[in-house]
Parts: sequence; C-alpha cells; structure tokens
Amino acid sequence: MTDKRIESIKRVSRGATLCLVAAVVSMTLAFVTGEVDWILATIPLLLLAGAIWLSSDPYFAAELHETAIEFQHPPRVIPYANIQAVQASRRSFDPATPGPQHYPIYLVDEDGPVRIPPHLNVPSDDVFLDVLARLPECGSRKVHPMLQGYLSKMEQTFDADKIWTFRTRFHLDSTLPRRRHLAICTAILLTGLLWISLGPSLKKNEAWQWWGLCLTILGGLFLLIFSLRSKPFQRLHGASLVISPIGLALVQGNLNGEMRWDELKDVKLRGKGFDPSTVLILDTDHAGISLSFEGVNICIKDCYDRPLSVIHTCIMRYWRRSARGDIDQNQLNK
Repeated sequence: MTDKRIESIKRVSRGATLCLVAAVVSMTLAFVTGEVDWILATIPLLLLAGAIWLSSDPYFAAELHETAIEFQHPPRVIPYANIQAVQASRRSFDPATPGPQHYPIYLVDEDGPVRIPPHLNVPSDDVFLDVLARLPECGSRKVHPMLQGYLSKMEQTFDADKIWTFRTRFHLDSTLPRRRHLAICTAILLTGLLWISLGPSLKKNEAWQWWGLCLTILGGLFLLIFSLRSKPFQRLHGASLVISPIGLALVQGNLNGEMRWDELKDVKLRGKGFDPSTVLILDTDHAGISLSFEGVNICIKDCYDRPLSVIHTCIMRYWRRSARGDIDQNQLNK
C-alpha cells in the first residue's frame, strides 16, 4: 500500500452563519422599533454563533504510511499495531456495508482516542477501510487466567499464527469530549444568566427573567450531563477471547466457556457506531457479533483490543472451514 495524505476541508459553518444573519435582523428591528426586547433576543443568537464557530474542528492533516499513521496537528505517530479500535459514528461495523460520505472516525490506542474529522479531501470510507486493512489481526496474548489453559492447549496443537487472542482494550469510551455540545450548552446557560440580570430593566415585561431562569436550569443541567458523559470509562478488566482452528473460548462479564465450530449455527455482525452503555449487556439486542447456538445466542461486545470487524473475519474464516470439513478431525479429538 502506498502512502496517503488526508486533510480537512475548509468549510463555512451554516449554523453559525444562520445565527449571525438572524442576529443582524434582530438588531435591525431593535434599531427601527426602539424595542429593547429585540436586543435581548439577539444575545442567544450571537452566543450560539460564537459557540458553533469556536467548537468547529481545527485544521487536520495526517499521512497514512505503511506501518503507522502520522498526525501533524498536533504531532503524533500511532503504529497500526497499537490501534485497538477504529470507531465510526453512524457507520455499520461491517466494512462491506457502505457508510455515509462524511463521518468522524476515532482511532484508539493505549494513550486514548484520536479524532479524524468528517469533512476530508477524501471520502471517510476510504480512510476507515484503509486503516482497517492495515491492522494486524491478533490482539494481546495476555488473556484472562481462566483462558490460559485453553490457550496453552491450542498452542501445543497448532502453530501460534493460527491462534488469535484478544483482551479488553484500555479505553472503552472511544469518543473525545463533545466540544459542540458543551459549547452550545454554555451559550444557553450564559443567555439565561444575562436575561436574568438584564430582565429587571424591562419593568413592563418580566417574562425575560422567567425565561432566563428556565434557560439557566436547562443549560446547566445539560452541561453537567455532557461533561460527565465526556469522561472516559474505566478499563473493563478481564474480558478475553481466544479463537483457534477448532473453536473459541470466551470470558466476558459473567459469561465464560468454550465452543466448537460445529456447534455454531449462525454468525452476524450487528450494529453501528459505539454505545458504551451496552458493553456488558450479553444479548443480541445490541451491537456486537451475534453467535447462535442450539437454543441460545451470545454476543461478543465491542470491548476488545481489535475492531469487531477484525474479530468477525477471524471467526468466519474458521467457521467456514469447519463447515467445509477442512479441519483435521484428529486434531478436533485431541
């Protein structure tokens, strides 16, 4: 693969532009009518325009090399071998399913996530698929102690490169603090405070104070919610997965066990984006790799040190071989 340079495209924010135009109209009406109410109505428009502009993505540039991706602003180099997750908002986990033209991408290593903005000089799918194609398939060999015996047995039976292992990645919340959400909530909070402080000057219309109180409460509440949501999740200790030519072994929350490929009835890669609230929900109603057995379904969640699409590819490779009878039955009975 050749090197590829990606960079963000300069764009004028439509939201900020609309707010500024509305603010100009409001100020014009205030000048023409002499009504102070129009001036107060201008305050949230100006604050929202500033919030949207200040929270816009800064200039982004990076180069995709053969073994690493090099970011330029700020400087940082991440080897593909260190990338534990490639998350894409609003895009299916399945690489074969086309994604939107533009969407943000989060690359996660042990130091945390790096955000690739949505509007680039190339389609976002080009970057997403290119990075996925460069990742090594196997994750960490430091699996849960309950899987060490299974791993040792498989290593005695098969070559090491035929066994894939995965463990919980360091950062389960792949998203960065939501600058746009925080900025807009701050603008709403400031609008409420200004309306409360300036309201008494409008003796004939005290409604501004009440509206200001409502905006202050709402702005402060959502600012708190988004601030708490932006904090990274603590590392989920213990979840591990071993995939071998004869089956897989899994420890995930309160679920643990082994299965053989001939017991597996169906495999589906489901969901899009990333929802940290469903990491330990062990069913198929949420995003993950759904494994169907006789009378039971389990779900491999998006919490490991390789993307779900990589793990899904490894599973499908051996499951299909087993269905075709390509696996030595003598090894299955060891």
